[in-house]
Amino acid sequence: MFQEKQKLAAKMLKSRMNDVYRLRSLRKAIEKREGETIEKRRKRQLSKKEESLHTKRLGKLSYVDAEIDVQLSSEITGALRSLKCEGSLARDRYKSLQKRNVIEPRERVRAHRKYKLKVKEKRSKRLPEEIGASYFHSRK
Repeated sequence: MFQEKQKLAAKMLKSRMNDVYRLRSLRKAIEKREGETIEKRRKRQLSKKEESLHTKRLGKLSYVDAEIDVQLSSEITGALRSLKCEGSLARDRYKSLQKRNVIEPRERVRAHRKYKLKVKEKRSKRLPEEIGASYFHSRK
């Protein structure tokens, strides 16, 4: 009976010592996991800041920056008053609204016909080979 109590006490002591060693490893694992979550949070915040600088995709098409209108050195004269304006103010404002996600980027709608045009060929435009030699022989 006394030996069983000693074995049980030794077993309890051993399990407590294991728990102490386990606590150290658990603490290290928890600290490592917390460090990883902090790093992920920091990366997520950086990506959100970076994403907020870019224009979002509102519609089917994504925003494309407009080409910068620049005059060549050969086109520039000596006086600033004689310079001609480049680009369009309306187009510039429209692109600005698209860039700020106020309106969605769109393609210009091209006009198309509901039906195909009929092609009629006049007899005077035909070549004799197309009409056939029999037509000319019968006219004589």
